[in-house]
Amino acid sequence: MRILRLIDTDSFAVEFHPYITVVADASDERRRMVVEAFERAAIGQTTRLQGLIEVHGVVLDLDDRALALLELDDSEIEISVVAADLPGSTPGGVGRQVREAERRLEALEQPHRNRLLALGDAEAQLETALAA
Repeated sequence: MRILRLIDTDSFAVEFHPYITVVADASDERRRMVVEAFERAAIGQTTRLQGLIEVHGVVLDLDDRALALLELDDSEIEISVVAADLPGSTPGGVGRQVREAERRLEALEQPHRNRLLALGDAEAQLETALAA
């Protein structure tokens, strides 16, 4: 079984690559929902996410009926690699926190850049008016 797509009808959809997919810039809640959907599907259970799965070339909805056809064992297995599993990863989402802080800083600096551009335009107009 391969999960092709997961959809939360309220907020997001994720299409998965056949070999590896990196879910980046997702909130902790979205990331948790995606990992949980994979882990539960592997043991034949669904979550609130909708989706599509592919089994031996046949595409099915990710629902209880399709998973029941697969007769999956409900023993727990780890099927998802998360950041903490990778060497050199930052614990506790520090990397994501840094990226979010950088985005906030960029948003705070943008009005200053806009004012500088407006000031430059005003100075150019003043020079033109004085030269005339």
